[in-house]
This record gives sequence, C-alpha cells and structure tokens, in this order.
Amino acid sequence: MSDRPRPPLLLRVGIVASIIVALLVVPLIVRLVTYAASGGSFAVEFVPVFLLVVLGVLAGAIAYGLWRERRWTRVVAVVFWVVFAITMAATQAVVRRIAPGVALVSALPFVAGAWWYFFRKPDVVAYYAALREPKGPA
Repeated sequence: MSDRPRPPLLLRVGIVASIIVALLVVPLIVRLVTYAASGGSFAVEFVPVFLLVVLGVLAGAIAYGLWRERRWTRVVAVVFWVVFAITMAATQAVVRRIAPGVALVSALPFVAGAWWYFFRKPDVVAYYAALREPKGPA
C-alpha cells in the first residue's frame, strides 16, 4: 500500500478532461499545417488555431503530470488558463470585435480560479506538499 495521498477529486477528473482537450486539438494541428498553403487571414485563422494547439499541448502536459503526480503540474495548469484567457480575448476581439482588454478581463476569473485552486485550496496544497516529501526506502 502506498503512503502517497490520494489526489483530490477535481485533479482526478482533470486527468480525463486534459486528455480529451489534448485529443480534440489533433485536427487543429492538421489545420495549422495546411494554413501555410491556404493564404488565409493571419489574425482570423492562424492565431486562434495556434493558441488552441498550444492549449492542447498544455492539456497533454497536465494529463501526464497529474497521472505521474508531478509537482510542476499546478504551474502548467495555471499557464493553461492564462493561455485560455489570451485565446478567449483574441477570439472575441477578432470575431466579435470586442476590445481585447475587455475580453481579457472577462477571462480573468478562470485564471484566478485556477490559481486559487492549485495554490490556496487547503486539500490541494496539502496534496502537493505531500508530493514534495522525500521518499525513503520502501
């Protein structure tokens, strides 16, 4: 029996959610590759798709880190939500013609929520603190 703590429920759900997000991005990678030959609008097509690909890569890293119980996962998760906020702002600015600053402010609760969850929520902080403890001989 392992003396490692069990990850909080949301972290366990996060493994599955991160895998799904990472897999959903695969078609977007194909779109990025074909973009070079398309001659489409850079701001309208390339930037949002590129940011979505970055989100997929980050989601894959999060899934791996959560599965392998890596401490760096919480930093990557917050970075994921920062990139999500930028993606949301860029998409709203281009598609809906909303000022980027306004769109970015609307996405900040996601970043703040992720930061609070990973760095302030007591059970999550305790879980990551337990991962830091050196493992002695079995």
